[in-house]
Amino acid sequence: PQLNWPSLANTVKQLGFGGVDLTVRAQGHVLPERAAEDLPQAVAAIRKAGLSVPMISTNLLSATDPTAKPILETAGKLKIPFLKPGYYKYAFADVRSELASAMKDFAGLAAL
Repeated sequence: PQLNWPSLANTVKQLGFGGVDLTVRAQGHVLPERAAEDLPQAVAAIRKAGLSVPMISTNLLSATDPTAKPILETAGKLKIPFLKPGYYKYAFADVRSELASAMKDFAGLAAL
């Protein structure tokens, strides 16, 4: 994430990879609150180098996150097919209830 997008693309290409899993999270390639503005620019720089962007990795856990809709809408417009959400953490107090809650939150992201 320390590289600018063209440098990231060139470095990844030189290493022999065919694409980039962009991180759209704090301290990532694209800041979540700037996804609508910056994700298209990042993807354009990567695609210009002949690489693909098959996935974004996020910290999204729920559709109620204020950055969820802009991130997912922008990724959809850019035809990025895969999303890695954040990590659902369990307190192990009532695992079935916690799992049901995580499933509900993830279903909300999928619906969005």
